[in-house]
Amino acid sequence: MKLFLIALLAVGARAACPGTYTAQRTITVNSSQITGTLSNYPMLVLNPSASLKTVGNGGVVTDANGYDITFYNAGGSLLPFELVGHGTGNTTYAAASGNAEFHVNVSSIADGTVVYLCYGNAAITTYQGDDAGTWSSYVGVFHFPGGAVTDSTGVNSASNNGTTSTTGQIGTGIALSGTAQYVNVGNAAAVQLVGAMSVEAWVNTTNRTNFNGIVAKTTVSGEPASWDFWLAASTGVPAFIRGNGVSDTAVIASNPVPNATWTYVAATDTSGAGTGTHYLDGAANGTAALITAAADAGDDVFIGTRTGFGTMFTGKMDEVRISSVSRSADWITACFNNQSAPGSFYAVGAETSPSAGTFTISPIALPVSNAADIVVSLTGSGTSWDGTTVITATGVSGTSCGSVNVTSATAATIICTTGATSGTLTLTESVTGSAVATVPVSSGGGTHAFVSGG
Repeated sequence: MKLFLIALLAVGARAACPGTYTAQRTITVNSSQITGTLSNYPMLVLNPSASLKTVGNGGVVTDANGYDITFYNAGGSLLPFELVGHGTGNTTYAAASGNAEFHVNVSSIADGTVVYLCYGNAAITTYQGDDAGTWSSYVGVFHFPGGAVTDSTGVNSASNNGTTSTTGQIGTGIALSGTAQYVNVGNAAAVQLVGAMSVEAWVNTTNRTNFNGIVAKTTVSGEPASWDFWLAASTGVPAFIRGNGVSDTAVIASNPVPNATWTYVAATDTSGAGTGTHYLDGAANGTAALITAAADAGDDVFIGTRTGFGTMFTGKMDEVRISSVSRSADWITACFNNQSAPGSFYAVGAETSPSAGTFTISPIALPVSNAADIVVSLTGSGTSWDGTTVITATGVSGTSCGSVNVTSATAATIICTTGATSGTLTLTESVTGSAVATVPVSSGGGTHAFVSGG
């Protein structure tokens, strides 16, 4: 027996949406938005184009829920993303305007990074996003669409205690009166943080008489908290505590949060007993050592208060996030830039039409009557192959192909055997626009390298 082995051709992926979509736009990160390169960054994409209206409203999107709106990277891979509020009455997708709030996990992002917005695919009628996959290393993410307190990470089952929906920094947020209004996030294992961590939020205070609790893991009794992030009474200066239920250490920020102004605040701890750092609108705002070793005291996490019923926040809050890692200064700055002015963070390109995928085959001909494995190399253009790709072979009796091996969005091999019949073999892939290529099966069979014989 002879094994015909054809070397796999290495090619770069085409930078475009799959051909099954009728429209695409580039989303390019502008200059001076990100310092260095960040990994698994959840980029906010807000109301990117009126073309995202449904067809009946003069747009291109085919699904009433916006489910045929997706995001791909330059390598042709579907990116994890969240359409905020999808599948609920609080969805941020508006079919009549095309407005929507997305968060897209970009595995490697820097100034100039390009992401592809893909839409207009009548075959898609179910949600294509991956909420949990979008929020790498986060253990709580609250967008408050329509005032809902759903955690996008899926970690926590939060309950709302009197907060109401209001205009937020991004879409909607929650309003808190300062009297018995808060969100109880609960005590899931993931928020029992004793090591590195970060907390982030957009706040807009309207009363400085009392302490304004932002997010804390503490009890009604006011014991030293496991962790606690708040604004001091009168001054509005942020403070951050790590503790163990018996003792704690506080890091006080340098500058206050302005009153009645949407402001991005964040605090990080490097290790649970490490360095605590405050950030105000993306810039460092004071740092100090946290000398108390953090331990979990078994308390619930609260948003909008330092305890269940005291030191309530008065004003508005939006985009509360809790991480199980200490976010870098570059990360915090990128978040502020992205969330404070999404339209300046990136540029949305003109609408174009993705071309249908095509591919070529090597070798240029297959020999007849070959029962041994022939490794056929497929080189795609405009394809987005993955582990689910199916490639079918038709047209020549006695010839069959199977065992597809996908190595990238545009490169794969398939094992074929041939019978005694000559003809034209047609290979069709199932993923991108049903791309098709043909190869003759003939007695000549082309030129092949004999790797082994018998």
